[in-house]
Amino acid sequence: MLALDLADAANEEADAKEFLVLTKPNIIKQLAEAYPNAILTAVLAVENIGNNKIPLAYATQISNETFLPVAEIYQTNLTEHNGANAIHSMFSVSEFTGERIAGKEYILVDDVTTSGDTFKAISEYIQSNDGLEVAAKSLCTHRQG
Repeated sequence: MLALDLADAANEEADAKEFLVLTKPNIIKQLAEAYPNAILTAVLAVENIGNNKIPLAYATQISNETFLPVAEIYQTNLTEHNGANAIHSMFSVSEFTGERIAGKEYILVDDVTTSGDTFKAISEYIQSNDGLEVAAKSLCTHRQG
């Protein structure tokens, strides 16, 4: 599976090049034009099998194309969202730590969006220090049911 190969790859530059295949350059360009001073924030999640590296590789690729900086905000708890149903995800809220800059705009970046609960939690974390989420981008969406 491509996603697992990317997550395990040792060469981050090679990872970023692989994302050219998966991303839509026109959407990345539109984000950069709409929010030229935004900070990219990868959802650096703790999962059952370790830390998910795909969102950071994706954010790095967007940064390479747009020159937008990448913030380091990390999930601090294991929520076990992978493979969980929507009810579990709703009551197992992600918690985060990392620098947030008041008044800055943030573009959230993740690999998969299912319910939007993780995006909601990281957005609330950013807003708690007067940052502003202006967009959220994921490689794909998984619908349950």
